[in-house]
Amino acid sequence: MHQSKTLSVSTPHWKRGLALCLMATLATTPSWAWESKTQTSVVVASGHVLASSSTLPKKQFIEYLTMGTRISPEVEEQLYPNFDTNPGIALQREIYLLQAIKGDRVDPYFTFRMGALGKKIVEIARPMRNAPIELRDAYYQDVEKNIGKARITSKPVENINISEYFNQVMSEAARNDRTIRFDYGSDIGFSGIASNVLHEDASRAVNAVTNVWNTIINNKINNRNQSKTDMREYMLGAIDFYLKYKKINEVDAVYKQAESKRILTPELRKLVGDLYFNNEFYEEALRIYHALLSDNPSQRDVASQIAKYHILMGDREAKKGNLEDARDAYQLAAQVDSFADEATDKLTEMNMTIDKRDNRNISQEDLNQKAIDSIANAEASAVGRDYAAAIQYLQEARDAYMGITSEFPELYKSKAIGMNQVKMKLDQMKDGLIKNAQRLSGSGAGYDARRLADMTEDAGPTTMQSMLKTEYDLAVKDIAQDIN
Repeated sequence: MHQSKTLSVSTPHWKRGLALCLMATLATTPSWAWESKTQTSVVVASGHVLASSSTLPKKQFIEYLTMGTRISPEVEEQLYPNFDTNPGIALQREIYLLQAIKGDRVDPYFTFRMGALGKKIVEIARPMRNAPIELRDAYYQDVEKNIGKARITSKPVENINISEYFNQVMSEAARNDRTIRFDYGSDIGFSGIASNVLHEDASRAVNAVTNVWNTIINNKINNRNQSKTDMREYMLGAIDFYLKYKKINEVDAVYKQAESKRILTPELRKLVGDLYFNNEFYEEALRIYHALLSDNPSQRDVASQIAKYHILMGDREAKKGNLEDARDAYQLAAQVDSFADEATDKLTEMNMTIDKRDNRNISQEDLNQKAIDSIANAEASAVGRDYAAAIQYLQEARDAYMGITSEFPELYKSKAIGMNQVKMKLDQMKDGLIKNAQRLSGSGAGYDARRLADMTEDAGPTTMQSMLKTEYDLAVKDIAQDIN
């Protein structure tokens, strides 16, 4: 057992500081006197006394103590079972656990548990615990209005005999209950003894919390006599606490501490892995799961968690459109856990999705190639001055490009480039038609007219030239309208 350490708090400066701290805290915390508001106030005041014993900065130390006073009723029941029927035993159990679990430093979760313990100590250090509810509530409401005026009488902090201390505290707290009940049963109320002893009651609560904390911090017990189940539950609580606040370094420290205390069973390791997993620290969770499977490959619950991870990753990749990556993840899940029906179903579904996508890709590649071929044909027709055919080919290219969607980025990019080409070439065809109309209306029309006349016995070159010009002008107008 370590040498006990006494922390003196008897200086006038401390008296003034603690009184101010108590009043300031009461002004900012919720609920009723001697319940959550006063509990938090007393715990914070006690925290200022022992802040120097923590390795945490004072502000953080007080913050984690305060968090401990705000635990839910469900958590209270878990930490302090049977508190209502035997509070002394319930408190002793927690104190012995904290003494056994304490390491070389007062870490955030340890501080959080001390805050919760302080809350419960205040509950037994308050008067009127067993008074009729109507009288007790009236008294607590009056304390609520007057607690900020309480003067704290300091005492030197001391180590206590845990097995006897809480009976003593409860006895002292109830010493004036009969008189307080009489006053509240008459017209006197808080104006009687309750107001006169309020400073004693507040001081007793602060001193009780401080003494218990001091005993925990400065007196360590052999953990061989401590319940391994309680220690494991503490470790799990600490890890869950740290993961919620993303304090991975603290989680690692707890894990190593559990190893050093030889309480890290395969079941506990699995639970730690699950805590990592549920808080989305997948890398850390998988490290534990794989180590467990290496030791015992038949642990299906562990394999199921690994499969669950791969399914989750597959879903994420599928959502991003990375179908092959999703398929690979589902395949890994099915390999890790052959009984994972969800993985098998998702793998089958993803393979079908990929096949359908590949078929769409082939179809759109065919459209892209058709458009490219049509553009090439249009260019060849334009060289031969067959503008009508060139325009038709360009319209076919445009129709093919319109069938290409944004699903395939490279093809979609090719479509954008191709559509610009089609538009440009259609404009060129229009200009070509207009500029080359003179071939039929001017000197260039002679050859075409003579060629047509040779194929027609009833019309001479002049007649055929006039006919060709008229037909050509009409065709130019129609084609120009089609292009626009």
